[in-house]
Amino acid sequence: MLLLSNFATLKGWPAKVVAADLAWGTALTTVVSLVAYYPGSWIGA
Repeated sequence: MLLLSNFATLKGWPAKVVAADLAWGTALTTVVSLVAYYPGSWIGA
């Protein structure tokens, strides 16, 4: 969440950077979660 802290405290921190980073983090977390979940559910973990 350092990015949101920078956005809140630093003048000129671009909102586009915040939006892009949040979108990228959400997408990456979703992919990694699915990659971890499906093999685990397949083996019954």
